[in-house]
Amino acid sequence: MEASSHSNFSQQLERLREQAKARLTQAQSAQENKESSLDDVVDELQLQQTALEIQYEQLQQLYQEYWNLYEFAPCGYITLNEKGIIQRINRKGIALLGATHETVTQFRLSQFIIPEHQSYFFTALQEAQQHLETQSLELQFLHPNNAYLWIHLDIQPQTNHDKQAQQWHITLTDVTAEKEADEKKHTVCN
Repeated sequence: MEASSHSNFSQQLERLREQAKARLTQAQSAQENKESSLDDVVDELQLQQTALEIQYEQLQQLYQEYWNLYEFAPCGYITLNEKGIIQRINRKGIALLGATHETVTQFRLSQFIIPEHQSYFFTALQEAQQHLETQSLELQFLHPNNAYLWIHLDIQPQTNHDKQAQQWHITLTDVTAEKEADEKKHTVCN
């Protein structure tokens, strides 16, 4: 009897040993899967980071290209805040106003327009906001060297959710030569 009981005990012990081995193998496999899974996650994150870095470099390049297009455009670009104060202006805009970048951004655009034309400018701002459409007009500006310039303006409102103008984007084009040619032509014809 003792031999049979000892044999049973040995068999039970062997089964426990096999179960323990199986459990240990399972635990090791799970740990390897976790490590493998963690490595996969790290690899994926590094891949995503590299992709984001490439996108950032492309965005920087596009930003530089658009900045150059804006800054060196053949016409003036101005952004006014809701009070009409110049917030941003490109090189051509500065040249047309005859100012420096440091000083021009402290003034209202209307200060550069001759007094007789300022009401037309304010009306165009109101019309642009009211109809949410670009308004175009030609006004005389007084250049600091006391020369009068005829400037064509295209005024576009940038509104908030309440359709109130938060900014104005304005394009300035010098049309003085065309105006003078038209005036000479008109004078000759009369």
